[in-house]
Amino acid sequence: MSEHQEDVELEPCEFVLEDDAERLWRQVHPEFVQGHVVLAGAFVGTPTARSKVSTVRSSVRTAKQAFDHHTTLGLTSAGSWAITVDEMNVAGCQAIDDAACEGVETPGHSYIDMRGLSKPARKLARATLAQRATQRGRQFPGVGLTGRSSDRRP
Repeated sequence: MSEHQEDVELEPCEFVLEDDAERLWRQVHPEFVQGHVVLAGAFVGTPTARSKVSTVRSSVRTAKQAFDHHTTLGLTSAGSWAITVDEMNVAGCQAIDDAACEGVETPGHSYIDMRGLSKPARKLARATLAQRATQRGRQFPGVGLTGRSSDRRP
């Protein structure tokens, strides 16, 4: 991807993740999964934070733990899919840990930061990340397209 994120100011409680191999778990709503394909809409944030897409760090929680926490909050998820920090960087995004911030109650919470990207670049980043998540397959529950165990740390 050619466009990279402009410098965006982080909160004092936030920091950029630098371990390119670390996986971040994304809970995907069933409306954004068609068969085994994750749709780009799965990588759009909430209405109040469209360019900050919630994830959970694999170094802190397993795919199962991330799924269980999400659904315990009464939120719907078709499962945990994974994106690496490197894949986010290649897509022009940053991976940000905000677990120490006030009001964040999800253990290992992080987010995909798209705030510095233009609208076309955000659209391309979402499609790229959805493709990578689809290729890796659902990590929990069940076995994804790759046939790997569903609850394994990287």
